[in-house]
Amino acid sequence: MPENLFREYVTQTQFSLTLTKRMVDMICVLDEGIECHGYSYFLTTVSALIMRGLAEYDCDEKGHKLTVAGKLVAELLREAELFDVSEEGNSIVHAHNAYLRETTQKGGRDELAV
Repeated sequence: MPENLFREYVTQTQFSLTLTKRMVDMICVLDEGIECHGYSYFLTTVSALIMRGLAEYDCDEKGHKLTVAGKLVAELLREAELFDVSEEGNSIVHAHNAYLRETTQKGGRDELAV
């Protein structure tokens, strides 16, 4: 049976789930299925979500996705009106779109200035 990382994380001393703004943004992005690679804090943010049991790597899809607990957190974010994948409200979506615009103008995807 796989480890329940979410249970382990939230019950270390008491039930507590602490998320940074970037983690909240990433949960929104992953829940919407927005492909988001190429900016500097993608791996650290996804790794933090994985350590909390909120995301995992999907070998079949070759990408990251939310766990059941992560999807429930996404629903809580919607209820709290914090779920936002608009470019104005989500720094990850904004950074990714800016990256795409910049690399498209330069003619490639090799350079990243985010």
